Amino acid sequence: MTGLRRKISIFFTTMFLGVCVVLPTTPVYAADGCTAPTFLGMPAWYRGLQDPEDCKTLKLTSGTQTIVLTIALNILQAAMVVVAYIVVGFLIKGGYMYMVSTGDPQATAKAKNTIRDALIGLVIAIAAAAIVNVISGII
Repeated sequence: MTGLRRKISIFFTTMFLGVCVVLPTTPVYAADGCTAPTFLGMPAWYRGLQDPEDCKTLKLTSGTQTIVLTIALNILQAAMVVVAYIVVGFLIKGGYMYMVSTGDPQATAKAKNTIRDALIGLVIAIAAAAIVNVISGII
């Protein structure tokens, strides 16, 4: 089972690094004076596409590539927020498993592994969100 876990870890690390190579082509939306609404910390899909004059209509004159990349960045950032919520759920699950393990060494080890893996996932999710924000702010 350890080999499978290692393969899954390598797969997700490769996917994460692959996404980080594509993100530098993402357009900037931080200069807009408009603030798109958020839901549970997730950005609206159209954030950065609003017309700075009235903030209600979308400016679609930026070019197709810019529009698509802006929408993709917003969806990616929303996905990272969802991942962070899932990680918090696994932390709660691991804590509960640890409390009800009643001293059983296998159950305690499984709970500790769940907590450790959830914390590693949380660090990766926070780092990914920070990288996306930094890259989009620079570009």
